[in-house]
Amino acid sequence: MKIPSKPGLKTPGSFPKAPPPRSKPNASPSPPQTHPRAQPSYTPRPTKPAPQPTTLPRPPQPPPPPPPRSTAPSPTTNPLTRTILRTASSIFFASITLLFVRDNVVTIDTVRGSSMAPSLSPRSHDEGRNESVVIDKWFPARELKRGDVVTFWKPHRVGEVSIKRVVGVSGDVVRLGDRGSGKVYGEGTGTGKRVALFDGLGDADADIEAGTVVVPHGHIWVEGDNWRKSYDSNDFGPISKALIDGRAVRVWRDGWWRGLEDRREERDKVHAGRVVKQGSSELPAAFLE
Repeated sequence: MKIPSKPGLKTPGSFPKAPPPRSKPNASPSPPQTHPRAQPSYTPRPTKPAPQPTTLPRPPQPPPPPPPRSTAPSPTTNPLTRTILRTASSIFFASITLLFVRDNVVTIDTVRGSSMAPSLSPRSHDEGRNESVVIDKWFPARELKRGDVVTFWKPHRVGEVSIKRVVGVSGDVVRLGDRGSGKVYGEGTGTGKRVALFDGLGDADADIEAGTVVVPHGHIWVEGDNWRKSYDSNDFGPISKALIDGRAVRVWRDGWWRGLEDRREERDKVHAGRVVKQGSSELPAAFLE
């Protein structure tokens, strides 16, 4: 059935067709324009070097554990044992020191007998009271002089020490005493007779006849202050300096250490001064050839 059309209405077939879309060219689209931003002006700061990696020290290793303690008690852990060991070591070292001092530095000896009276032990014969003297062993024998009191090892008795006064030194011409007649050394030893030692510088018989003896080099002539009761160089001749043990420097008298004094009477001093001619301690030329 055919529908009548109203005036003023268009039928579907009467609408105009829409124009076809325009085709876009195949050109790539232009990028959007960007305006650059203004950069701020600044001075760059100096850059610090990067810190180097440091190696830390290794912590100390703990010490190894101690070995297990022995169950047996140590002898040094006992307080009594330690005390005994300390005391013994102290006594040992003190003894060594005292022996060295006694043999090489100084010692104290007792003067027995009256051969050195009245200078030493003047009451030994009557009351038996002996005096003690300090002996300086550090004093060299080469510095001995006339008048010194010395201790020496007896040449006629091994192991015994005697004390006398130095009367003559090397090179002195000593006049023999008047206690007996002169004999050649070896014939009158221990008999109380006068003996003379051959000095090597001349004729022994001539020395005896003249009543004098020349003290050899390296020897001394010793006598006691109490020359009437003294066994000295008038009996056994000069002694070698190698036999000298020390020099007396102090005497214990009246509760104090006092210096040695020559207490002989003047007549005894004159009698003891029998050095006819003082010699020289230098080595004779005959021994240098």
